[in-house]
Amino acid sequence: MNTTQKSEAKYFFEDVQINTIRNILNYLTCEEFIKILNLNKNKDEFINRILYYLWIFRDDKEVQEFINSGIFPADVLFQFIYFGYGRWILADCEPEEYFIQNLDIFNPAKCLNILLNTEVINSDPTLAMFFIANLSIELLEKFLYCSERKNDAADFFLEIFNTLEEANIKKYFIKNPGIYNYILRLFQKKKLTSKKYQIIYDKYKEDFKVIDKVSCICKKIAKYDALCLSASNELDGNRIAAIVREVRGISNVKEIISLLQYKKIFHDETEKCIVYSVLTDDFFKQFLRNP
Repeated sequence: MNTTQKSEAKYFFEDVQINTIRNILNYLTCEEFIKILNLNKNKDEFINRILYYLWIFRDDKEVQEFINSGIFPADVLFQFIYFGYGRWILADCEPEEYFIQNLDIFNPAKCLNILLNTEVINSDPTLAMFFIANLSIELLEKFLYCSERKNDAADFFLEIFNTLEEANIKKYFIKNPGIYNYILRLFQKKKLTSKKYQIIYDKYKEDFKVIDKVSCICKKIAKYDALCLSASNELDGNRIAAIVREVRGISNVKEIISLLQYKKIFHDETEKCIVYSVLTDDFFKQFLRNP
């Protein structure tokens, strides 16, 4: 470690202003940061501070470059994921939303690297499924080929699906419905050869219809925002009305609203609550039936 790196490393052991740490993280190259990390990762005080700093600055471009680097230590990466999960729970956030809200920081190439070079599939199928859901179709096929699962892909996903909570499976794929469709097609192709595939395909095909509906709503609202220049976070009655028009008439309103929230279609909690109230309150529903 050169003199500059030693100078920067010492700050991770000291109580300094948080903005000083942020400036250091922004200043260091990826190679410099990883070198400091590797030399000190067996020191508990250091690693605890680093995990905290990476967590609070996880949305910073520089931090995401560190985490997505091919040389970022896998053991520290998993410590970071579970450290963040602990912070999330302590903040009274919904546990199942942690991965949905926070795994976007991993790019598809990093997700593929994790799936191929760690034991995450065996050790934590839920986490593995989130990494799979972050892949493109091309990278998913590369994963199946490189892991020698191409010929038994349907069996592989059937086994994973059976370990997960049924109610949450669609949430894993809400941001990437193409992957879900790909997996369901694997089940569909095999359903004539085995009843187990028929059962699981019938169980989850309705989920894909819901995801597809949510994706269509998001595209329409995005067009509305583009036409009306409604990209600000100010409460917009016309935008609320546009969302209501797209969702009304759907039986599973609560689920659709929840999935729209995962897609970050609402500007804030107030907008979401207003839309939900209009769609579910008996007083407002009579006007929706008789506009």
